[in-house]
Amino acid sequence: MRLILAQYLRTLKERDEFDRLLPDILLAMGYVAISKPQTSIRQYGVDLAAVGTSPEDGIQELLLLVIKRGDIGRSEWDSRPQSVRQSLNEVLDVYLTSHVEPAHEKLRRRIVLATTGDLKQDTQINWDGYVKEHVSRAIFAFWGGDRIATLIEQYMLNEHIFSSEDRAHLRKALALAGELDYDQKDLYRLFHHQLNFTEEGVLAGKNDDSQDLLKVLRVINLAAQVFSRWSEDEGNLKQA
Repeated sequence: MRLILAQYLRTLKERDEFDRLLPDILLAMGYVAISKPQTSIRQYGVDLAAVGTSPEDGIQELLLLVIKRGDIGRSEWDSRPQSVRQSLNEVLDVYLTSHVEPAHEKLRRRIVLATTGDLKQDTQINWDGYVKEHVSRAIFAFWGGDRIATLIEQYMLNEHIFSSEDRAHLRKALALAGELDYDQKDLYRLFHHQLNFTEEGVLAGKNDDSQDLLKVLRVINLAAQVFSRWSEDEGNLKQA
């Protein structure tokens, strides 16, 4: 499943796709977004800001995400106005000095470079050097496609909302995504199970918990998007 998710992430665009998925991941991790990606508005390097308790050590922190797409190599690191290094500099020099709310001033600051790809080997030394140089001002983290796929699997598709039965249905659907006459029955079984419907489409029991329903809708949306992307990669636009 992690491999499937990592491949799916690589197909996402930076704007209106990848940046819409990340707030859902953070919410599932227990963070609350305080600003979200916006177009035509200068954000001083920060595409997504959130506050919450780190699941790693239980410390309250201000999480600042710099969102990119694809692999980060030398050209993406420092060769154009929107390069990674320039974005990180803006976060440190502008955002942290003038845009942090008073209520968040005492929180630990973590800057996350999030991308759908990987950090290339020829750029790893640049990243390590940058982190070491600015470690006194913030904690840094790199979330590549593999890391984000792990977070999705851990926090959005865990055993409470994405059972082994549903995983099996999704795998079957993806395996048949290239078949023109596939009726998507496995995908529908996943949807029915999530929404508490029988296979005939009859509601088996009402759930009045809006938060539980929201989790279900996120899972259904993600499963549908993964299937659609997988079908496109197989050259089957009919299924997509």
